Amino acid sequence: MAFPTVDAKTTGATGAGVNVTSHTINIPATVSGKLFVAMVSMDGSRSEDDAGWPAGWTEFVAADSPASTALTSGVALNCAYRIADGGEGASITYTTAGSERGTYVVYLIGGWHGTTPPEDSAAVAGGSTNADPGSLTPSWGSADTLWLAVAAADTGTTTFSAAPTSYTDLDTVEEGSIGGTAIGVA
Repeated sequence: MAFPTVDAKTTGATGAGVNVTSHTINIPATVSGKLFVAMVSMDGSRSEDDAGWPAGWTEFVAADSPASTALTSGVALNCAYRIADGGEGASITYTTAGSERGTYVVYLIGGWHGTTPPEDSAAVAGGSTNADPGSLTPSWGSADTLWLAVAAADTGTTTFSAAPTSYTDLDTVEEGSIGGTAIGVA
């Protein structure tokens, strides 16, 4: 079996310096059977259960601060997946209970096995601009695996400067305002 690949991606910021509860997230063009993985960083603290993914999307990461000591204060990271069926459209709307600013990266993954959903490791605290992810032993064993490292920061001025060791293709998005949020995915 070949390794899964990132076939397409979208990146962006929501709110553009203004706190909102409805966040429009552009997604890559749909190819049925491929896997969408959406990673969203939100500024400010809110309950993990406040993430509002649209129907058909399944959340697999919900890390909120300061409720979770794994992240610096005032930032939330949520990730969800969806198996593409052709009816997704060009964007989704992600909702938050509180008004926040956000950043996102969405990957369309091809060559995946088509059945087991993504898995995550425990969040790792830190303040590095080239964050290193926690370890994970996936339930599917030693099959070819695409590994993603995701980092969120509570400032629109943070730049993730490098991918963790053995990771490539760093995608970074900054919301762009003081007190905003940033996300980095490798």
